[in-house]
Formats: sequence, C-alpha cells, structure tokens
Amino acid sequence: MMNSKYSILAILILFLAPNLNYAQFKKIDFDQNKKVSAEQIRLLPKPIKESTNQTTHPEVAFTSLDESSLIAVKTGLKPGILNERNVPSYIEGKINFNGNRSSIANQALDYVVAAAPLMKIKNPIDEFKVSHVETDDLKITHVRMQQYVGNLPIYGAEIIVHGDDEGFDFLNGSYFPSPEITNTTANLEDVQALNTVKSDLQVTVNYENDITAVGNMTPTSQLVIYPFEGSFKLAYHITSYKNIIDRWEYFVDAVDGTIIRKYLSVCKFHNHKHDHTAQCNVQNAVESPLESQLLGDGKATANAQDLFNTSRLINTYEVSSKFYMIDGSRDMFVSAPAQLPNEPEGVIWTIDAFNTSPAKDNFNYDHVTSTNNLWSNKTAVSAHYNGGKAFEYFRNIHNRKSINGAGGNIISLINVADEDGSSMGNAFWNGQAMFYGNGDGAFQPLARGLDVAGHEMTHGVVQSTANLDYEGESGALNESFADVFGSMIDRDDWKIGEDVVKTSAFPSGALRSLEDPHNGASTNNFNAGWQPRHYDERYKGTEDNGGVHINSGIPNWAFFKFASAIGKDKAEKVYYRALTTYLTKSSKFVDCRVAVIKAATDLYSTTEINAAKKAFDEVGILGDTGGNYETDINANPGQEFILTTGANNVGLFIYNTAGALLGQISSKSVLSKPSISDDGSEIVFVGKDNIVYYITIDWTKNPVTPQEQTLSDDPVWRNAIISKDGLKIAATTTELKNEVYVFYFGGSSVTSNIFELYNPTYTQGVTTGDVLYADAMEFDITGEYIMYDAENEITSNTSGSINYFDISFIKVWNNGAKSFSLGEIEKLYSSLPKNVSIGNPTFSKNSPYIIAIDCIDENDNVNILASNIETGTTNLIYENNTLGYPNYSSKDDNLMFDNEGSASLDLGIAKLKSNKIEVAATPTRLISGRRWAVWFSNGKRNLSDVEITENLNAGFTIVENPVSDILRLQIKGDIYKNTDIKISDITGKTLVQNAINITQDNQTTELSTAALIPGIYFVTLQSGNVTNTLKFVKR
Repeated sequence: MMNSKYSILAILILFLAPNLNYAQFKKIDFDQNKKVSAEQIRLLPKPIKESTNQTTHPEVAFTSLDESSLIAVKTGLKPGILNERNVPSYIEGKINFNGNRSSIANQALDYVVAAAPLMKIKNPIDEFKVSHVETDDLKITHVRMQQYVGNLPIYGAEIIVHGDDEGFDFLNGSYFPSPEITNTTANLEDVQALNTVKSDLQVTVNYENDITAVGNMTPTSQLVIYPFEGSFKLAYHITSYKNIIDRWEYFVDAVDGTIIRKYLSVCKFHNHKHDHTAQCNVQNAVESPLESQLLGDGKATANAQDLFNTSRLINTYEVSSKFYMIDGSRDMFVSAPAQLPNEPEGVIWTIDAFNTSPAKDNFNYDHVTSTNNLWSNKTAVSAHYNGGKAFEYFRNIHNRKSINGAGGNIISLINVADEDGSSMGNAFWNGQAMFYGNGDGAFQPLARGLDVAGHEMTHGVVQSTANLDYEGESGALNESFADVFGSMIDRDDWKIGEDVVKTSAFPSGALRSLEDPHNGASTNNFNAGWQPRHYDERYKGTEDNGGVHINSGIPNWAFFKFASAIGKDKAEKVYYRALTTYLTKSSKFVDCRVAVIKAATDLYSTTEINAAKKAFDEVGILGDTGGNYETDINANPGQEFILTTGANNVGLFIYNTAGALLGQISSKSVLSKPSISDDGSEIVFVGKDNIVYYITIDWTKNPVTPQEQTLSDDPVWRNAIISKDGLKIAATTTELKNEVYVFYFGGSSVTSNIFELYNPTYTQGVTTGDVLYADAMEFDITGEYIMYDAENEITSNTSGSINYFDISFIKVWNNGAKSFSLGEIEKLYSSLPKNVSIGNPTFSKNSPYIIAIDCIDENDNVNILASNIETGTTNLIYENNTLGYPNYSSKDDNLMFDNEGSASLDLGIAKLKSNKIEVAATPTRLISGRRWAVWFSNGKRNLSDVEITENLNAGFTIVENPVSDILRLQIKGDIYKNTDIKISDITGKTLVQNAINITQDNQTTELSTAALIPGIYFVTLQSGNVTNTLKFVKR
C-alpha cells in the first residue's frame, strides 16, 4: 500500500525565468477551412457505469466576483465586504513607507493611491484631502481624510488610514467611487440659502450676534456635494437652531434654492409619544440675567441630598461670598477669576431654567446659587452630581478630558419645561449642552438618572469624534453608543432609564434594555419600549429620523453579547476605541462591526476578536462573514496518485505523491489535458490525431491493467472532459466555434446536447456574442456545471479587435430531473482589469467554492492564483514562468502546476494552508520532464450527498433552486403563522417584501423574482421570534 501522506523524494527550488510575452494568453491554431458536420458530433458508447441519484443543490451556483480581488493580488491590499456602492467598506494590507521621507499625511495619501483601484477612485491625490492626523497611546497613527470634487467636500464621505512606524495597513470609512459631476458653481449665495432656512423655520434670528450662555448658536453654512437618492446635488449644508433646543440640518439646492432635505438633529433621550414637541415661534433668543462679574474666591465642596434623598458630595465654586453650582475641581479647569462666574472655562456647570421652555421667547435661565453652600434644590444636586460622575468615567476609564476631549465646559440645564409650559418628560443634547425636564405622565424628573446624564454626555462625545449623522443607521449608532456608555457609567444593570420611567408607561421598569431590547413589550410597540434586537427585525420607516431610537436596539444587543463574553471592562475599551478611531460620519451597522473587530484587534487577542465577530453575527450584522456557505465534502478515501503527460505531450504516466513513477498507461500523443473520474477508474483525453480516447482502470485487480479504447470515429475533437461520476463527457471540436457538446451515458443509449457559449450581461435576457471558443474545461463535483475558459474578441471599427481569455460557469445538467439544463452562464469575474487574461481553471477536490487559475497581467507576468468565490478573496500562489494548468491534491492541501525548468517542463508543488488559497511553504519541484498533472484518488465516495449549507431547521424549503421568475416556498405551519417574507441581496438591501398568513402545514407560497437580475439572493421568513434565512440563485 502506498503511503497516503505527502512526502517529497527530490526537493528543488523553483527558480523564476524572465517574463515571457503572453499577451494572447494561449493560442489555439484552427483550420479555418475545416468544418465539422452534425454526423461527426457523436461519441461511441463506453462501458456502463451505475447511475447515482445526485442532488441538485443551489449552493454550487456560481456568481461573478468583482475585479477587486484580482487588483488585490497585484497591490497586496485586500478589500473587505462591498457596501451598497459596490466598493470595499475597508481595505487592509501593509504598505511600508520607511524609505519615504515625506510626511505622515503624504504617506497616508500614498496608501490611498495604492488602494484607489479597489476603491474605484480615479484621481486619489485630488479627491482626498487630509483633515486630521493623530497618533494614539498605542503608537498607531490615524489619518482622517475628506473626499472632494474639486474644492467641494462630498457630504459624509470620509476615510481613515491607520498605521504605525512600519507603514500603513488599514483603511476604512464611507466614500464614493469617483463621481462624474460637471457643475460645481452655485447660483445662490450662502446668505440666500440661510434666508431660505430662516423662513422655513419661521424664526427671525440675528445670525451674527445671537450667542447665548449655553454655547454658540450661530448658524453654519457650507457648500457641499450632497449625495441624494443615487445622484449628487450641489447644496448648502446649513445647521441652524430654531430655538436653544431644536437644532436642524438643512440641505438647500445651490442651483435652484429648493430645500432638498431637512431633519431635526437634537439628540433626545427618547422619542416616545408621551411628551410634546416644541413648535412655537421664537422672535429672538433671550439673554439670561446672569450675575454680574465678580472676583472669585475659589473652589468648595458640599454635601447635599439628591432626588433619591441620598447625600452626595458635590463641587461648588465661591465668588464674592456666594456659592455657585460650578465644579472647578477637575484638571481641565482654567483658573481665570475675572471670568467667573459668568464665563468659566473647564468646568461642570449646572444652570436653572426656572420651568421655562427654550421654545418660547420668555425662556429664562440663571445660576443655581447658595449664600451658605447649603443646597435644597435636589434636582440641581442630582444633575450636578451625575454630570461629575459622567466626567469621571470618561476621564478615568478612557483618559478623555471632558465632552470635546479638550477640557470644554459640561453644561446642564435643569427645570426645562415643554413648549406649552407643562413639565417636560425628556432630556436633550442640543450640540452645546444637556437639558433635563422634570417628567410627565410617563417619566419622573430626568435628572434622577445617572445613565441619562451618561447617555446625553455621550452624544456630545460622539459629536466631537465620529460625529455620526443623526438619521438612519448612522443615527441609530449615535443612539446606541449613547446607551452603551450610559450603561457603563451606571453599570449595575443593563437597563436604560430605570430610575426615571414610570411602570404605568413602561411595564418592564426601563425605557430600554441592552440585555433584551424587546424589553417585555409586544412586537413593534415602540411606545412601551420595544426595540428590534436582530437586523431582520429592523424598522424601515421614516419616523424618528429613520428609527434612530428604534434600531439602536440591534447594536445595543451586540454590545451586551460582546460585554457578556469578555467582561464590561474590556468591552467598554473596545467600543470607545471603535467610536473615536474607526467610525466616520456616515458609518452604518456593518461599519460598526468592522470598527469593533479592528479595535479589539488593536487592544486584545483572538478571544476578544472572536467574541466581537460572534456578537455581531448573532444580531444579524454579518459584515464580511455573511452566511456560511462554505460546507466541504469528505475527501476521497482511496490511495492518492498523480496522472501526468510527458513534457512533449507524448504518453500518460502515473506517479505516487512522492514523485516516483509507477507506470505508463498510454503511449498516445496527447492534445488535451487528461480528465479523470472521481474514483480514478475512467480517463478521457483527446489525442493529437483529434480522436477521443478512453481508459478504464480496475483498481481491484492485481496487477492493475489499464484498458484503452476510442470513443470517436471521426478526428474532429480538440478537448474532452469526464464528470466526477463518469456519466457525462463534455467536448469541443476543431472548428472555431462557441459551442460545447455534452454527452450523457447513464441511459439506454448515449444522448447529447449542444450548448452555445455567450457572455451574460446584467440586463435580463440580454447577452453578447463575443465568445470565440472554449478551451480548458472541468466539471464541478455535482456534474451539473462546467467551469471553462474561453477566448473572447471585441471588435471596433476604429481601434481594431481586442482578444482576451476569461472564465465562466455553464449549467449543463439537472440532477433532480436527470436531464440537460438550459445552459445558463455566469462569469467568474464580471469585468477584468485592462490587459488581463485568466484561464485554465480548476476546482478544489472537496470545496466547490475554491478554485485555482492562471492569470497574465498587463505586464505579461504569469501568476497562479487561488480564490474563494464565496468570500471573494483571491491570493497569489506562485509567480510562475509559464502557464501553470493548476490542479488540487485529493485533500486540497497541495496545488500542482507546470513550471518551465532549465531543460524541460516540470511539475511544481505548493503546500497550502487550511483555507486552500494561501501558500504554507515555498513551492518546490516534484516531477521533472512532465506536465498537466491531475491528482486523484481511487476510492469511492457518495457524490449524491453533496448538500451545501441548506438550513435543515429553517422550517421552510425552496421548491426549485435556481429560480427563474417565481420563487416557490414550502412553509411549515407549525413554525410559521403570521409571517413576513423578504428577499434581500448580498449587501442586505431588501428588494421584495410581503406578509402572508400560514393556515396549513407545508403550505406553498410564491413570490415574483422577475425584476431581479441574475445573482445570489436571500429569502428570510420571520414569524414572532422565529427568523430563518435561505439562499437562492436567480438565473
């Protein structure tokens, strides 16, 4: 018996020869005058082989990869998951600039230049400008950049490049492929846009002089390129206050003056309907009657009762024998007595609004004071104490100096009334200060809650760091981070608002719960505290700025799971770093996942990284992991061998895996690379005489004696391959034609079908006819698909013709119906970089989603690449000196390939890592003077068990997959009742949605997929707490 373990008898390092010119990749010489008649297109019967009941399974349906994976091989940079703009949400890979004496900012720009092809950026130096450079305590430098069109920023388009002294290695953010924008000249002046906003807000404001004690309320205006509904508009982005609380974001068309979009950006503690909304007109913001300037006497402390009747130690400040609720004891305090008490710097400051409303023109506020440092105002004590605790948390745990990180004042206004003068049941961060109401029918005084103070202060931290937009998923992240750090400041439980809500309105006793966002309320009862906890439950409406207080439950639950796995102490550090270092203004949930995983990588180890991935997986924020569609099949259990041809294409030989010759099985001159069945018992190839030859081997006999015969009478064949089960042979002829012939040997007679090759497009029903012919071919493990390379020709009346090779998949058989398929075709790559050709594809033996190919780039460099076509990851296996015709070993732990030796073609071998697409050791030479290796085993395995990633516990099945225009589902009535059904694409975008009532078991329902372009999709069923997803292919 042969040793099944890989060993090497002779190890020789493979040396690279000078690059050869492979601009035409490989050239097949056709006799243009030779035509093949229909009568010649036949194969003779071969020995009968038992038919198997192979399964038709959808997961081996192939969809196109993006060309970015090929670009990544060239640059050494790897793209992360593609976002809704079809560009990577992050890019990783080290680029060392130690030899570059330019500034850190310029080195970061050099990284963007290298990443530009992946980002689909045409002019990276012009399109990205550095806005901020920071080096943190881990000695990692973070360079923030804004994307521009000319001199105008694209709103929300930011990236961050990260690296250390050895170079930059990570880029993330939200950006756009280079936009085509012709008009960047505004027809309106900014003052006209400001007047439009003023009119729309129905306020009269002195834009230059209106500054209040709680911060600068002056409107800001910036001319930007505003992404809107799939296009770009030239617009003024204006931030304006209707009153001290209500901060609004406006986008005014700079061409015609219309309001494109507006939304309220004040960060409320909640958005429930128990309180009122301010809608009064404000004629002028009122100056507060603050005390006149007095000389300061210094810091003081006091013990006073808060709203819980608990004695709290608070810090106050004495100015001329009067005490003020100003905390100047922190290390951020700027000692300048002449400015006290009205203009302190670096303090925690509590101010009384005297039950007036910022929405009214009689809004009044003043210092909270005492003549003897005794304090009876319990609301002020609670707010002041909680503000101090929130400061201490960020200072002590995260080394953050106040809200803005630079010692800015922390201002709290208490006794804030609603616009009708009633008690307000909410709290706000307005971009400058925190405002606390005294409660209503659903809430107690908001100043009671330490987590309320932590929540509102965190909004300020978010504003000063990632500055997340307050709408959609970005806004939900804004709210989520406020909840996360609110729960870490008040860390005795996972509840938010438990000290301020009334149980009559919130039966759970809390406003929100990170532990269970459903919060004991009925589904979609948002006013009772229900939030989605899984991405499939997310709110998709427009209320609440797109559900910022609703959908925050999803990342909240992810944090709970993450912190429960690794502990709060570590989790809070990771989340703070994610917020301050990796998130940008337009970050979505998937960006948060990336940020948290990257922050965990920076700070900790594999345990914490895996915990982060698992937490986001469990809430449906899948990111680059997506679903797991990578199920392998068991390796062939037989002995392993290597079938080769001679270097001069004369003869077939069998070697053992150590490179020792076992014998010659044919003396024929070989035209096509031999193809072998999965059990090693059948081999087909085309000889140089254009005849199809067929060899059978009975491995049970001793000695083993191969039997060779012909399968064709007419010399018209150029290539032939056999399916893994031996029931089908596919072949091409010597005529230059875009056709493949498939023969089935499982019936009473040989049947056949002709398949025309074409290039599919993304327009349904539209194809292109530029395929000249197919060359290398290989059946997949199921025998349903053939992967092939083909030469294509694009002709032009002005520039001549362009020829290139690429790779496609054609479905030729349906195992379920035991009949020929319709010949649907998918491309391996939807497009190729300029002057790049790929070919000679081969499947891994046990992973249908892993392939290896030859690739020739624009400089005629010959590379062997390996790809995971589920994840879209491609890696370089070897920089070769000739076409490699790669082939995987039986266990997929090695890859063999042709290599040009000093005297002849030889066979090299590359040891692979467990992912099957990365090299584990330097490739070596295994067999000299041979080529076209096919590694095989002579055991038997049940090919009918090839079932990949079907969720057997989903409670529903897809009746037929792939689908055409109708998706049919069979649904179990004991699992699903009132059911929501949705179809989404690979980015998570919902494309089709419906609601049905399941009234019987195994009920069949149909959804139209006619509007979907060919590709991979997911169908999700949700009923109550049951949510399951299956994958299907639209053809």
